[in-house]
Order: sequence, then C-alpha cells, then structure tokens
Amino acid sequence: MMFVALVRNKYLAVNIGAQGFGVFNLLESFFHYANLVAGSWLSTASLKYISEYNSEGKKEEVKILFNMTTYLVFFSATAVSIIFLILFPVFKSAFLSDEILFSYYAFFAASFWGTSLVNLFRVVLQGLMDIKKIVRIRIIAQIANLLLVILLVYLFDLLGLFVNLAIISLFTATLFFLAVKKKIKLEKFSFSWYRTSVAKKIFSFSAIDVFLGFIDQTGQYLKRIL
Repeated sequence: MMFVALVRNKYLAVNIGAQGFGVFNLLESFFHYANLVAGSWLSTASLKYISEYNSEGKKEEVKILFNMTTYLVFFSATAVSIIFLILFPVFKSAFLSDEILFSYYAFFAASFWGTSLVNLFRVVLQGLMDIKKIVRIRIIAQIANLLLVILLVYLFDLLGLFVNLAIISLFTATLFFLAVKKKIKLEKFSFSWYRTSVAKKIFSFSAIDVFLGFIDQTGQYLKRIL
C-alpha cells in the first residue's frame, strides 16, 4: 500500500504540480470543518462502544449503535454537502482562493460525503474485530485509486484528481457498507434509537471530541492560509 501511495503521489507531483496540491490542501483543510458536523466526532465513541458491546455479546446494542450512527452520518453529511454547495460563492470570497473552481469544489463535496460514510463503516468493522476485511478493502481501494487517478488526471488534468476523489470515496463506501451489512442488518429509520442508553453514551462521550476537533482544525486551517 505504501508503494501504491508513493507511485500515486509521484505521478500527481509531476502532472498537477505545486499549484494543484495547493488547491487540494486548501479544500481538504476547509472541509475538515464539515467533518466535525457530519459525524467524524462519532468515530472514537462508536469504536469504543461497538468493541465493548461486541465483546460482551450484546448484539442488540451493536445493532442499535450501527443503525443510529449510519442514519445520523448519512443525513448530516448530505445536509452539510448541500449547504456547502449552495454557499460556495460566500465561502470562496471569505475563506478560499480564486483558484478554487466550482467543479473542484463540487467533486470534493461528493468525496467528503463518501468519506464520511467510509470512516463510520471502517470503525464498525474495526469494533467487530474484522481487521482482515478492512485490509482487503483498503488494498482494493488503493489499487483502484492509482489506476483511476492516472487515467483521469491524464484526461482532465487537475479536475481529474477531484473526479477521482469522488468516485473512489463512493466506491470504498459501498465496499465497506456491503461488508458491514453481512454482519449487521440495516433497519428502517426509527427515532426510538436516539432515546436509548446507547445514544446517551455515544453523545456524552463525543461532546468533548467536537470541541477539541474544532480547536485543532482551526489551528490547522490558519497554518495553511498564513
């Protein structure tokens, strides 16, 4: 996997250059704020409690946690992506640069949506101790990423990078979802999940992560733009 990443980065360095990496890094830093709202704060708590419930044989609690967090991340990531797209002119003038085209921004928003789900499903598999499945999916995704980015950057230059990010994130999210679905059933949405003791534990544990994440991302963003 390190070799694949090395080849990919070398290819990108030659073909999109420092300016292309600058555009990518700026968007990545900016969308980290969206991650705080769209469910990244659930990762640590989800891993902790899925691992505990799974080791104790509490399958019902594992199912509730998976369903609750899946719908929460799905709806919040969708809402944040739409809001960010609508407010692109405002964000561009206030926080981004003239080099950020809407096409770059839109595909990055799509990749953000997919990555939000990838992070959650990976944590679920990790909590269920299915490390082999995680490794297999990551290898497949890395190889697909390398082949696709070479093709798309060759055809569309910098735009190809962002198209690749969107496709690979959605592809990887699908692979992880199918892997998790074999172990836990995704049920119809229910508000009752959010009134359980499982929900209370998740939200209480995650509150501090939101605060610390916001402070950390603000510092990282300021470093990038100064």
